[in-house]
Amino acid sequence: MIKLMLVLTSLAVAYSVNALPPAPAETQQSPVAIIGATLHIGDGTVMEQGTVTFSNGLITGVYPKDEAPGLDDHMVFDRSGEHVYPGFILPNSNVGLKEVNSVRASVDDKERGLLNASVRVLPAYNTDSEVIPTFRFNGVLTAQVAPTGSLIAGNSSIMQLDAWNWEDAAIAIDDAMHIYWPALVKRKVDAIKQQVSYSMNENYEARIELLRALFAEAEHTESSDNLNIKAVKAVLEGKSQLFLHGESAKQLVDAIQFVRRFNIQRAVLVGARDALQVKELILESGLPVIVHFVHGLPLHPERSVDESYERAARFIEAGFRVGLSSKIRMEPASGRNLPFMAGTAAAYGIDKEQAVHLITLSNAEILGIDDQLGSISVGKQATLFTSKGDALDMRSNNLTSAYIQGRKVTIEGMQQELFERFENKYSENK
Repeated sequence: MIKLMLVLTSLAVAYSVNALPPAPAETQQSPVAIIGATLHIGDGTVMEQGTVTFSNGLITGVYPKDEAPGLDDHMVFDRSGEHVYPGFILPNSNVGLKEVNSVRASVDDKERGLLNASVRVLPAYNTDSEVIPTFRFNGVLTAQVAPTGSLIAGNSSIMQLDAWNWEDAAIAIDDAMHIYWPALVKRKVDAIKQQVSYSMNENYEARIELLRALFAEAEHTESSDNLNIKAVKAVLEGKSQLFLHGESAKQLVDAIQFVRRFNIQRAVLVGARDALQVKELILESGLPVIVHFVHGLPLHPERSVDESYERAARFIEAGFRVGLSSKIRMEPASGRNLPFMAGTAAAYGIDKEQAVHLITLSNAEILGIDDQLGSISVGKQATLFTSKGDALDMRSNNLTSAYIQGRKVTIEGMQQELFERFENKYSENK
């Protein structure tokens, strides 16, 4: 028995060593120039055979064809025939908080209780998550790491996805508080009868009253040692944003009225699948909308199966400020498909560069980090990547290099290592 335990322990250690994520990249040491590639700036414009230079982690030049100055002091990479994109930005993600759904010890994205205004994801963020390399492999280099919950879930932070610890990873600390608006309908699953039933949520108004009471207390409190009050006051004073998660028209109306009641200046609607039913109210409020669940079924069964694919285009046509995300309550790694969700949106009604804009500059503007990220512009962080093909198409998205704050990061992770390992194994036996 002891021998068996020692063998199993050895195997576990060996596996854990092989499964370690790549080490973070070193700080940029010398200026870099990428030449000859098609530059997708992020604001909707494209520059053929352009040149981008960066030094000390910041972009120093963006030049059209044949207009770049001397590059003798730069490390020059000729990417002719390839594409350069700003690093994709993922709002509303649980990356680094949840590893395996079925392993409770690896799940840390939700606290008990309803009013967790003071909860912060920052110290729970795991930079060694094996999910993170899968994001980088598809060009997702920045993520808003957010908690989940049933009412006030807590505060998110924005992270760059190549770091030793959360202190190094953080781009914006406690950038937003997340409220999951109460559901109108409760869903009950009977596992024995294998039936699902629905009923009205009799606690809907009571839950909203809890929110109003907490925000009203914070509104009329000058100073307090209560951490929940302090966190809410940061929202009321405009120091952090308020992300309101809701889907139905009724939820959206009540959420916007809540924003107006407390004169909240910085708020964002997340999901909002029924937004077109209250179009005028949303336009009047000026609140941006983060579209998610692009690869999902419609909210209502009578609607077209294409509704989710077309939602971004319809919202843009309606005049909303739109960003794009994945669905946070899905499996932890769903965020790696962000570019392909944008590609789906491009196939259903919007221009390809407009789709790139949704997951770069538009998301950066909504998150309040557009002065640092979101486009290939002088003075912004050199967080970008090169690809042999269209980065929004899973058939041609093939990254050849990626940089975060000017540091050349490792693209490959455990999945690529396993692919090569077993490709070699079976090719030898052919």
